Amino acid sequence: MIVREVSGTKFYQFSSLNKYSCIFHGFFTRHGGFSTPPYESLNVAYKVGDDVEIVDQNIKKIEQVSKPRQTVAVNQDHGCKIIIIDNNYLKTYQKENPPTADAIITSETGVALVIKVADCQAIFLFDPVKKVVANVHCGWRGNVNGIIARTVAAIKDVFNSNPSDIIATVSPSLGPCCCEFKDHNTLLPPSFQRFKAKGNHFDFWKISRTQLLESGILQKHIEIAEICTVCNSRDFFSYRKEKITGRCAALIMLKETSEA
Repeated sequence: MIVREVSGTKFYQFSSLNKYSCIFHGFFTRHGGFSTPPYESLNVAYKVGDDVEIVDQNIKKIEQVSKPRQTVAVNQDHGCKIIIIDNNYLKTYQKENPPTADAIITSETGVALVIKVADCQAIFLFDPVKKVVANVHCGWRGNVNGIIARTVAAIKDVFNSNPSDIIATVSPSLGPCCCEFKDHNTLLPPSFQRFKAKGNHFDFWKISRTQLLESGILQKHIEIAEICTVCNSRDFFSYRKEKITGRCAALIMLKETSEA
């Protein structure tokens, strides 16, 4: 991954996506914001106990970097709902009362799709042929419920995309080193047993890679950060390590004017 910093706001980018000037993307660290402990400092989540006005300021800092005409986020609930963001949808979108979903897709330019995470995976999907982007919130429940395959299928059905054209990236997230499931026999399906790393630890990076491949995305089009947010909690929020904490922003957007 490539580390960038703009006006004190630090974020990570994927080399596979940086080849395309028509998109902006970034996985933002916890640094460069205004929140105080335990949300220090670039927390973008409203429902974790942080001051709402400060969260607004943090989101504005991210918008200063990404420069969208509109930012769209959702209430994430580890479900399988997917929302297609078009201009008609944008007319009714309310920042104060966003819809519940775990994946958002758009072909509209200037619309920043934001997923908020603290150990869960944020998965960017980009079709450079049809000019479509998606942002997926994928915790272990998302892997169990098939949110990845559902999102790829939605892009294919709605935008006539070919999955073999899609580029996929997996953000810094809970690594196999720290991903322990003591109740894995009841929480995880038998098919996940082959992804055991050691003891009761599971490799959800490999699980997501496998699910992307099974969705038709090519191996060469998949990039996984392989950065554990628990091990690197100085730079990223980690619910598993800190419990009361903020959320990092994962943002992807089709730029309003550029060339691919």
